[in-house]
Amino acid sequence: MPSTFELCLEAELNDDEPIECDGPNGELIAVVRHQGKVYAVAGECPHQAAPMADAEVADGKITCCLHFWTWSLADGTPVEEAEEPLPMFPVVVENGKVLLQIAD
Repeated sequence: MPSTFELCLEAELNDDEPIECDGPNGELIAVVRHQGKVYAVAGECPHQAAPMADAEVADGKITCCLHFWTWSLADGTPVEEAEEPLPMFPVVVENGKVLLQIAD
């Protein structure tokens, strides 16, 4: 079973509004709840490091606010404009906490 790291409380999340969290090694991770599911993605756009906490979320996609690169929230694959995948992180929600799953 993987170990976990608490990113935030589920109560901190508003639907379709990413928030910025610190990962276990100080890296930035954006967390968002969309259509009832919680997702964690790289905290910075792989294009020019724009904060993904400022991204737009709609229709199963996340779009960077700077140059409109768009990815699927299901797996981080490019949908529009994006030329490379968006790193995604596995999370679970337990007892009101959003937990990053870390492989042992």
